[in-house]
Amino acid sequence: MNRCEMNRLASILLLFCFIVGDEILAESWESTGSLNRGRSKHIAILLQNGKVLVAGGGSGPSSGCETCELYDTTTGTLDYTGNMNYVRTEHCAVRLNDGKVLVIGGADTSIWAPRKTCEFYNPSSGTWSLTDSLKDKRGSPCNGIVQSLQYSS
Repeated sequence: MNRCEMNRLASILLLFCFIVGDEILAESWESTGSLNRGRSKHIAILLQNGKVLVAGGGSGPSSGCETCELYDTTTGTLDYTGNMNYVRTEHCAVRLNDGKVLVIGGADTSIWAPRKTCEFYNPSSGTWSLTDSLKDKRGSPCNGIVQSLQYSS
């Protein structure tokens, strides 16, 4: 198994490790559908509709992507959804109270530079829209995000 295949398999397996608050939703591992693109340093976040958004990442040095996929937890399948506006790896995502997802910072692997841009994913339309940027570039912004973050769009 090559590195790309291992990244793809690891991503799928990690999708089953959902924790909401103190409640563990899955305690076992099982095989399911494969990502359409091998990824590492991406995000996977549970949406209010029960699907999982997998966004960005890369499959090696200088190979970041803006592509996104939705994992359907009922069918075990992954399908492409709208692309982010920018290539991102090591970015952070927060699901907001209105169901949208805020993606923050990350890195542009083509020049390996941190990003300060942020964007919203709208699960109803499957589209991304830009919002205000961070004051400073953040390569791995999740280190400073508090889980109880409240943000209204």
